[in-house]
This record gives sequence, structure tokens and C-alpha cells, in this order.
Amino acid sequence: MSGKFWFWPTLILGVAADQATKILSFSCLGKGRPAQVIPYLMDFACSENRGGLFGMFQGSAPVLAVFSVIAMALILWFLYRAPAKGAWLPVAFGMIGAGAAGNLIDRIYNDGGVRDFILLHIGSYQWPTFNIADALICIGCGMIIYSTIAEERAKSKSAAGGKAKN
Repeated sequence: MSGKFWFWPTLILGVAADQATKILSFSCLGKGRPAQVIPYLMDFACSENRGGLFGMFQGSAPVLAVFSVIAMALILWFLYRAPAKGAWLPVAFGMIGAGAAGNLIDRIYNDGGVRDFILLHIGSYQWPTFNIADALICIGCGMIIYSTIAEERAKSKSAAGGKAKN
């Protein structure tokens, strides 16, 4: 079985997890008081983001929706052009695609807004509220960066090893 197989289950499960957690958090909590999950670290606090990353580009839902569609097309293009070495990159692309699709679904069915509910804080510092889709995008990008660095290190080690033998 090709490593690329893992793209589709990752994408489908990621979108399902994102949408299910958004529905659950907004139906149980609403936009009221935050619910403490891990004291002094994490709360669930429902909010709506009508912009992009960290609230930038407020009111640009149509443009952000187009970017989501372009991102998903690029993900598929990269996925099918990349050599099938294993499951790592297809899972990473699946996570990014799931995040883009999950937030796109919100933009379409939530009047341009994306539902966020995870609030991380340490002391008085608060990270911007986010959702599972946002986390999947960040983790998937981190996996690609790690994979790229690891591949470059392996290439440089093999090149250095080959020169030393001569």
C-alpha cells in the first residue's frame, strides 16, 4: 500500500474531528463564560473569528475562502508530485488539508466566521483562541518542516561520507 493512501483518512478524520469539536463546544458552552480544562493553562472559550490567522484580515471571508480552496488544490498537487517514500508527508498534507477544509466549511456555513474555542494562557498571557483545524495546519506544517530538515541532514551526511571515503 502506498504511503499516499494515508492522506485521505487523515483528511477525513481531521475534518470530522474539527467539525465535531466545534459543534460540541458551541452547543455545550455557547459564547458565555470560559470552561476551565487545565487550570492555569487551557480553557474552552467560544468565539468567532471573521478574519484569518490571529484575527488578521478581518472581514475578508470571501478572499480567505478562495485562499483555502487554492491551498487545498496545491496540497493535492504537491502530494501527487512527491515521491511515495512513506506515510509521513501524506499525513502532514492530510492534516493541512483537513484544517483548510474545516475552516472553509465554517466560512461557508457560518456567514464568513470561523468558530474557535481553545484558549491557551500562562499567567496573564493569552494565546489567540483557535480550533482543531488551526492546530492541524500548524502540526502538518511542522511535520513538513521537520521532514525537509531531516532529509537535508541525511543528504549532507551521505555527501560528506562519500567524500571522506575517496
